[in-house]
Amino acid sequence: MFRKMTMISLNVYVKLIGILKWSMAKLLECNAYVFIS
Repeated sequence: MFRKMTMISLNVYVKLIGILKWSMAKLLECNAYVFIS
């Protein structure tokens, strides 16, 4: 039971980090675009 919960929370954690990294990359992309133009 505990083992399964740990696996699930790890998956969620990894997904959240992936989303955060993606949104940060998008933000930087937009900022660079605005800065250049």
